[in-house]
Amino acid sequence: VRDHVLIEDDLPHALAASRNSTAKNRTIVSEDGLKYSRHGTGEDQLFDLTADPDEMDPIHRTRPARRAQMLERLADALMAVDDDARGTPLTV
Repeated sequence: VRDHVLIEDDLPHALAASRNSTAKNRTIVSEDGLKYSRHGTGEDQLFDLTADPDEMDPIHRTRPARRAQMLERLADALMAVDDDARGTPLTV
């Protein structure tokens, strides 16, 4: 069991442009309710989902230590993902 959820969004560039979003986004949601997203543009966002479930008040500028911690967790999670397992059906 992991202590986080890793989300990798890869949209075709045309679709991303039509949605006015970036093509590549990486997000980690921790068990303590923090959600950190890093976008293909290099921009990032950090939300406290417990205090702000609608993601209206980003805290990445006011909580730089937490931002750095979540960025490190995201990097570690991405490195732990095994490329060979991508596309393999999940079994229950």
